[in-house]
Amino acid sequence: MPPLARCDVRNLVRKLGADARPSQQRAALATIAGLSTACDGDRDSLRVIGAAGAIPPLVLLLGPGSSDPVHTCASAALANLAYAAENAAIVAAAGAIPPLVLMLGPGSSAVIQKNAAAALGNLAMNAESSVIIAAAGAIPPLVQLLGRGSAAEVQQQAAGAHWSLADIPENQVAIATAGGIPPLVQLLGSLPRNAAGALLRLAMNADNRVAIAVAGAVPPLVRLLGAGSPAPFQQNAAVALGNLAQNADNAVTIAAAGAIPALQAVDDAEHQQVPVPYTDVGFDDIAKEFFVLGWIGFGGPQAHIGLFQRRLVQAKRWMSDDLFLELFALGGALPGPTSTEVSFAMGAVKKGVLGGLLSGILFQYPGALIMSCLGIGSAYLLKDPPAWLLGCVAGVSAVGVALVASAAKGLLYKIVGGKERDESNFLLALTVASAAAAFYWTTNPWIFPILLVLGGVVTAFANRSKDMTMKGHDAENEKIAHLGISRTGGAIMMVVWVALLVSVIFLVHHLDYDHRRDANALDWFEVFFRTGSLVHGGGQAVLPMLLSDIVKTKCDYSVVPAACVDDLETSWLTTTQFYTGLGLAQAMPGPLFNFSAYLGAIIAINAGYSAFIGIACAWFGLFSPGIILMFACLPFWAKFRQWQAYRRALPGITCASTGLILASVFRMGLDVFGMSAFPKATLCIGLAAFIAVDAYCLFEGAVVVGGIALGYLGYIAHLT
Repeated sequence: MPPLARCDVRNLVRKLGADARPSQQRAALATIAGLSTACDGDRDSLRVIGAAGAIPPLVLLLGPGSSDPVHTCASAALANLAYAAENAAIVAAAGAIPPLVLMLGPGSSAVIQKNAAAALGNLAMNAESSVIIAAAGAIPPLVQLLGRGSAAEVQQQAAGAHWSLADIPENQVAIATAGGIPPLVQLLGSLPRNAAGALLRLAMNADNRVAIAVAGAVPPLVRLLGAGSPAPFQQNAAVALGNLAQNADNAVTIAAAGAIPALQAVDDAEHQQVPVPYTDVGFDDIAKEFFVLGWIGFGGPQAHIGLFQRRLVQAKRWMSDDLFLELFALGGALPGPTSTEVSFAMGAVKKGVLGGLLSGILFQYPGALIMSCLGIGSAYLLKDPPAWLLGCVAGVSAVGVALVASAAKGLLYKIVGGKERDESNFLLALTVASAAAAFYWTTNPWIFPILLVLGGVVTAFANRSKDMTMKGHDAENEKIAHLGISRTGGAIMMVVWVALLVSVIFLVHHLDYDHRRDANALDWFEVFFRTGSLVHGGGQAVLPMLLSDIVKTKCDYSVVPAACVDDLETSWLTTTQFYTGLGLAQAMPGPLFNFSAYLGAIIAINAGYSAFIGIACAWFGLFSPGIILMFACLPFWAKFRQWQAYRRALPGITCASTGLILASVFRMGLDVFGMSAFPKATLCIGLAAFIAVDAYCLFEGAVVVGGIALGYLGYIAHLT
């Protein structure tokens, strides 16, 4: 974007205020409108302008007190800014929709009508905003703008707005009721892309299919399939005809119009086209992104997955949502920490083993470093966490739950997007059932892999007659070129993992010394490596296994309740040290498995060894099984994911993965509510954080810092 926007946009925003001179205000407005236009779809540059606070004053300038030139510039700027999803949420929340709807009326100039329709079309790409726009009465005037009396550029933006609005079933009915179908059919000749886009979504409604065919849409749609049409026009026409053909009478009409040969030609052409790839990621991109994620990755594995999905999949387009969810499902099916395995896998998919090591290490090291230092200090000084720290933990934990909730909402929209109502309802029911099972059997470490298998079986059976072979865009655009190692190498890594696991268990059980009182590095490594190899379900599932192995207690069962104290002769650390570290670990960035660095430091110091020996044994012991298995499985998975049987099972696997995240929202919310010293205030912090990250799309790190600050204020104010 132009250098001025980077350096001076905040100064320009200040000149938009009501206290600025009219001449300054007009000049600043014109400059911002020009900058937003010059961005030319560059979402990162548009976000810079939005983050500088330009949107609220621009919305105020849409009011009735402003002149037509001001309305023109303000609406143009908002139309451009709303192209970035983060900005669109801010535009809607700032109250821009009602005045934009008023600008669609006959009293506005054609330029203002065009800008207002463009802004509403961009805003309507968000499902919630689409509902609000329809409720504000936008559909009737937008239909009027499709008529012959409107300028071509106004018709184009109005048709584009209908395309966005028609993604919601209720809006499909409202547009048809307002008479939107005939003019859209008429525009197939002059504005084929937007008109066909709107009609393909309107044709998802059974009643609309008949009305669209009656309006004469079939012949012009078939003409758009011709070899002379651009590929986007052909694709929209093909999808529209496919939706219309779900009506038996329409299918006959479409076939009689000669659509079948043309559709086959379009399908063949799509197979021959080289698709536009997702973002080409280099080592510097991996380093930059995961360095930041390592320091802001608060909230546990589901929050980490949400961060990856929001920053790298949605914003940066490293890969598709489907591919990302497959990586998540694979990580969840393997032993070890899911978010850690996904962090390594994302780098490996883009740049091979070195990319995977770079992404994974950068994501882990901040939490591991901090927990190592805290472990060393705790071995000597820290016995009980102070009350102020518990307040900060409550605040940051509430933010973690909010991040998970935002991720769950986005993935739920992804599951139902673009599908028929019956299929959407079926997949939603499967997702909710998976969430209920995951919540009810939350302590069962095998529940996640079981749900993945069951979900896959259900949709594999439901889709048994469908052809779901990967082809076209999916087969080429999502082809994984950097798997890191060959299948032979992957098989060798699996053998190494099994051999290492068997060897350390054998040695510990056959070497002749007291493995509790005289424990050494081998004993520590065996406990953590065995636990990391067998545990499923992430950090929370590993806690009871570790506690039983490294803390031993003596209990007097002659009294009720039983009185238990630490057995200091056989315990490697105390119960107090364990739970103090657990509280600290949940306030740290990165996976909960970094708790192992804290434990390793204390265990080694208590045994008279260097803390770094214990940290190495515990941290590498707990993490390495999952990482080895993820790298070992990737080359087999890349081939496996193309099998049609797997493609049929994939929707169910995706539902199970999303159900786990949905269940974690409730489970984590209850846990955070229960552990907080001020539960009501903690709930309010979580709600505010959800609005901040989901509605306003604020930077996650800033929201985390805000959560810590609010938690500390809750402690100071003695809130409940």
